[in-house]
Amino acid sequence: MRRTQAVFQQPANRLALVCVLLVQPALAWALKQDSQQPINIVSDRLELDEKRGRAVYIGAVTMTQGSIVLKADRLVLVTGGTDQVQQIIAEGAPSTFHQNIDKGKGQTEARARHMEYWTERKWLLLEGDAFLKHGRHQFSGEVLEYDVGREVVQARKGSEDKGRVRIVIDPERAKP
Repeated sequence: MRRTQAVFQQPANRLALVCVLLVQPALAWALKQDSQQPINIVSDRLELDEKRGRAVYIGAVTMTQGSIVLKADRLVLVTGGTDQVQQIIAEGAPSTFHQNIDKGKGQTEARARHMEYWTERKWLLLEGDAFLKHGRHQFSGEVLEYDVGREVVQARKGSEDKGRVRIVIDPERAKP
């Protein structure tokens, strides 16, 4: 099967471009220069439903923009028929997200079998062997919720009493 690379200069891909461009300002972790970089999405297949406002990328999906790298088996961008991205859903075994943090403070890394991000609320949900690392701090559990705007993380074991919550807080070390 040939892989499809979304080329946003084609009129048929305008909704996909709008979806991706509107995602970038909502992610509070971004390096400022990331939003100025070109966006590339590569997948095995793209299903674009302009009427419903959904772009579904299927099969070994990789999205890159500057320092951002998102990998998933399936990536859904939902606009609900507007010009604003409302929700981003990534599914995989696992899906992964990497991005450099401003001012040399390391990277944000996330992985889970299911990720959802609501752009208006600036709220991230990670489910299924979830892991979040922001700078030096790490969180893991079956379910992680991150309120990006308030910088609040909630971690819990799954509904079936799976796993335990683990938090690693690495204190800032004195420089020699």
